[in-house]
Amino acid sequence: MQYINSREGMASWTEHTLPPLVIKQLNDKMYEKRKSGALEIEKILKDYAAKEDFQSIEQIIVCLGKEFANAPTAQPRNGGLIGLAACAIALGKHSSKFTEKLVKPALACFTDPDNRVRYFACEALYNICKVSRGSVLTFFNEIFDGLSKLADDTDTNVRNGSQLLDVLMKDIVSESGSFNIPSFIPLLRDRIYTKKPFCRRFVVCWINLLNNVPDINMLVYLPEILDGLFYILGEESPEVRHICVQVLKHYSAQIKAVTDRKDQGLADDDFSVDFASMTNILILHSQSEDANIQLHAIEWMKEFLMLAGRQMLAFYPGIVNCVLSTQAYIGDHRRACKECAKQVDEVLRQLITTEDDSQSCKLLDTATLVQTLMDALRLQSMHTKIAALRWFHHLFKTIPNKVFTHVNEVFPLLLSTLAHESDEVVIADLYVFAEIAASKVPADADLVSNVIPTEMKSRLLESVGTYFIYSMHCLLGTFNSERSLLDEKGLFIIRQLCMLLDADSVYRTMSELLLNSQDFKFISVMVRNLNLILLTATELFDLRATLKSVSCEDESSLFRCLYMSWCHNPVAVVSFCLLTQQYRLASQILQHFGEIDITVELLTEVDKLVQLLESPIFIYLRLQLLEPNSNHYIVKALNSILMILPQSEAFKTLQSRLQCVSQLHHSSFADEPKGLVNEDWLTHFKTVQKQHTSYKRSLRATKAAKLS
Repeated sequence: MQYINSREGMASWTEHTLPPLVIKQLNDKMYEKRKSGALEIEKILKDYAAKEDFQSIEQIIVCLGKEFANAPTAQPRNGGLIGLAACAIALGKHSSKFTEKLVKPALACFTDPDNRVRYFACEALYNICKVSRGSVLTFFNEIFDGLSKLADDTDTNVRNGSQLLDVLMKDIVSESGSFNIPSFIPLLRDRIYTKKPFCRRFVVCWINLLNNVPDINMLVYLPEILDGLFYILGEESPEVRHICVQVLKHYSAQIKAVTDRKDQGLADDDFSVDFASMTNILILHSQSEDANIQLHAIEWMKEFLMLAGRQMLAFYPGIVNCVLSTQAYIGDHRRACKECAKQVDEVLRQLITTEDDSQSCKLLDTATLVQTLMDALRLQSMHTKIAALRWFHHLFKTIPNKVFTHVNEVFPLLLSTLAHESDEVVIADLYVFAEIAASKVPADADLVSNVIPTEMKSRLLESVGTYFIYSMHCLLGTFNSERSLLDEKGLFIIRQLCMLLDADSVYRTMSELLLNSQDFKFISVMVRNLNLILLTATELFDLRATLKSVSCEDESSLFRCLYMSWCHNPVAVVSFCLLTQQYRLASQILQHFGEIDITVELLTEVDKLVQLLESPIFIYLRLQLLEPNSNHYIVKALNSILMILPQSEAFKTLQSRLQCVSQLHHSSFADEPKGLVNEDWLTHFKTVQKQHTSYKRSLRATKAAKLS
């Protein structure tokens, strides 16, 4: 296009359109002159309109749009814009016939490099829209796009001008019944991701307006803009954040209202809530680094869980991951997020029921959820670990059939977690461990067949399940491979298991499994620990009471089971015999101490035994010393201990105790000794000790061979 750069050229081109004086005025630098020219145009167009000469009107509008508003210099562009506004004012109701030719030139000037041109473009379009009203909605997307850019204009006057036009457009949209919302949403979805504060304010204000227009249902488009709204929540401007929060509250109230109507059977197809498409957005933002975004996302997630219920099961892995990650926060800056996440956690667990354990129930992705929990358990945070372990406990208890298919993956992780420094973590871990051990879920036939003899397996399965045997076998294996865990937390772990499970079963199973080990040193250490717990732990009071009387068959069986492994530790088996009132057997075993290797470690254990004999656990034994005629083997056993000890504090303590009842002793006793008298018990002890001697000899030979 060739522009009119001279008065003669322009006069020639507009001979049948605009008078020369008007052309001159529109090109003038002075605003008043350009305004006078615009007023002349207004008069001319009114005359044409009265005559219904729309062709001449169109020629003038086209001339203003092409030759003035599109001119290479600023003055003609300013003149063209004011002229276009004058045209719209002059045409009044007829302006709708020329909306495109009036609007497009003004929109083109929104991006003009000259500040004044952009301002006059806003002013011109304001006047055009004010007259044309609803007809400009055909170009709403273009107008919105232009205004969204001008909202952050560097020039204050331009921003003010665009705001006036923005207010007018909102009035037009509010009063119009023909606003094309579907065609607008893609543009809104694109513009909502702007990072400029003024632009964000512009966008969120429009969403707020559309939410309040009765004929527009914005809820159906929420999934398309929800992500952008959460990003805007991270805006530094308090005003923008406040508006965004109000918008989200409006949507939240709408969602609740629609869900309530649906529950009452009054749902409208035009108002539905797409929980599925929005949940993934919430999961994403619930892990945001911005505390405000994260808190609102978690709050929305809680509302979704309460409203959608079991529909949310499909999203459990992502939601649980979010909940667990928030538990790692320390301090006050994320306290609200952490507390809200705990509430979400409670609702999540309530929604999982036993019906989810059925193979026909496909809502819950168990495999992914288990993997999510395993990943969380590997994290450093103590609180995250505890939360993950509580989830494991809940799943093994509620949907065991599905979760036990992953037990081979989970169990090694549970065993490694036992070494955690926090007792809270270890206790939570043991709750899961105990739930697995006590489970009656059918197990793989080969789960324990490959690790223990068939005869032992059959014997154990009479009283406990396969998973119980498997759990205890794995725990003993862990203690054996990680001696530091046994030394530091072994006693604590076994005591907790005796509280969570049947102590009788724990001791019986461990005792049997220890007999299958070839590491005699480990067996001896393990028996020493088990014996110490048996003698001192309040949790094992009932088991001690049972062992004090071995008259019935079952109790005798328990004694036999424990005795066989206890023989791997001489001091432990003596204390065990004293506990079970097998004083004759204890005396016989002590007589054999002269044939075994007496080490400093063994003497230390004997010293500790004397201290235990002075504890409340052995009150009954000390009282029985007052009846030497029927319990003379007690005296013999204690005197044997006295002879084994060096003259230490323990020696003096025991000697003093025995001197208290020395005058009651007689040289002969007529009563039969109390307790088991089968010589096989002593023979077994001697056999085991010979095995220990051979084991130590082989270790020394191996060590010497390595040194040579």
